[in-house]
Amino acid sequence: MTSASLIPDRLDYDQFTVQAFDTTTMTASQLAMPYRQRSAYKISLYTGGTALVQYAGQTLTIGGADLLFFNPLLPYSCQQQTGLTGFYCEFTNAFLSGVDRSASLQESPLFRLGANPRFHLDPDQTAWLSETFRRMLADLASGYRHKYELLRTHVQQVVHVALRLQSNQDPPPPPGPATRLAARFLQLLERQFPVASPTQPLALHSAQAFAAQLGVQVNHLNRVVRAATGRTTSGHLAERIAQEAQALLRHTDWPIADIAQGLGFAEATYFNRFFRKQTGISPKAFRQQC
Repeated sequence: MTSASLIPDRLDYDQFTVQAFDTTTMTASQLAMPYRQRSAYKISLYTGGTALVQYAGQTLTIGGADLLFFNPLLPYSCQQQTGLTGFYCEFTNAFLSGVDRSASLQESPLFRLGANPRFHLDPDQTAWLSETFRRMLADLASGYRHKYELLRTHVQQVVHVALRLQSNQDPPPPPGPATRLAARFLQLLERQFPVASPTQPLALHSAQAFAAQLGVQVNHLNRVVRAATGRTTSGHLAERIAQEAQALLRHTDWPIADIAQGLGFAEATYFNRFFRKQTGISPKAFRQQC
């Protein structure tokens, strides 16, 4: 990843990155930001300039100081950027929740489906948040042994600023049936993780199983989830299983066959084929790189 790019390379399961940006110094290729999903949660602090942000079917006009929260399951892009300056950080659910990987940002009032992703800032809020992002940059570059715990605290401080601002806003209109169904699917998906034991495999590992659990037809569930997030139920499930597989390969000493069993694969060979398709590398090679 280049320090100037607005689009970091794909993050590993428990990584964190933070950058400052100034679009006046960036090339066209660095500015390119296609409308798609990402692999990590993102918080952007815009301190100057203008842009149009497309996020989950909304068009947000950036002008002045704004704080935005992006859910990786919802597609977004940033276009027509003029003199845009600020900071962003990206992180996975595992990074922010620390050792408690059962906590899910999908249910956060800032990241969940239907949440208001943008907060306008006054000069004092902008100055405080800018300094917080500068501390993130300095801490990430430092050799401090516990810097990731410190970075997690900085991110949580930014989150609490937004939660306080959110409490002063008018409540958003209640979500419609389709949004509620898509949100229920994402919550049900996340509640299956983390996998605690190979002897307690995933209970739901197909679109049909999720549809049955939610009491709807699988085609209807696929249409609703795709409309809300840009991806099918099967796509979400494959992505989440691949993330959990990477976490288990990195953080446990379970044999690969046990990981396959815990993730609902009848045979390790099926898991190996799935993992290579999702990541471009075999489970064994991935573990050796960790």
